[in-house]
Amino acid sequence: MYHFNNNLPVVSLFCTMMFTLRRTFHLLLKASSSR
Repeated sequence: MYHFNNNLPVVSLFCTMMFTLRRTFHLLLKASSSR
């Protein structure tokens, strides 16, 4: 349990990074499509 608690921030950061990457990719796709 202690190990899991120690690893939680890394998982949260990873999720945030994935979310940002997906949003950026979506925006790029939309911009490229509107061109």
